[in-house]
Amino acid sequence: MKVAVIGGTGGMGKTLIRFFTDNGISAKAIGRKTLSPMEILEESDVIFISVPSLSLGYAVGLLKQINLSKKLVVSLGSIMSFDKNVLSSLKSSLLHVHQLFGPMVYPFVDQKIILSGDVNHAFSKKLSTLFKKNGVSIKILSQQKHDGLMANIQAISQFS
Repeated sequence: MKVAVIGGTGGMGKTLIRFFTDNGISAKAIGRKTLSPMEILEESDVIFISVPSLSLGYAVGLLKQINLSKKLVVSLGSIMSFDKNVLSSLKSSLLHVHQLFGPMVYPFVDQKIILSGDVNHAFSKKLSTLFKKNGVSIKILSQQKHDGLMANIQAISQFS
């Protein structure tokens, strides 16, 4: 499995690159100044999008230029329904991953991840196995359930 991370030069992107590399998986970062992003994307099996929600258009623009039929696109956005709406034009398998920890947390032991979308895709299963092997607890939720829970959590934090 080969991994690309759009936004791989940012905080969470760098942490993901380190995670995959430490686990013997080829992982390459794509940032704004990457000279050959299309070559990296074309040779990758799994493409993580680790950019702010307002920058998803940039990622979609890159991804629309390659054949995604055998690839898994992984969105790291915390509002899954928003990401799904923006990424739905890609015609690809899409996994939504919400890691309930920030870029400064490494290793991922005892951390939690919420998955939604194409959880039965072969690469999704490989990712789940890899995260579990590294001590991550995984919960599978629908996008609607996830977004409802996150809205409640964010609202509660405003009152404390």
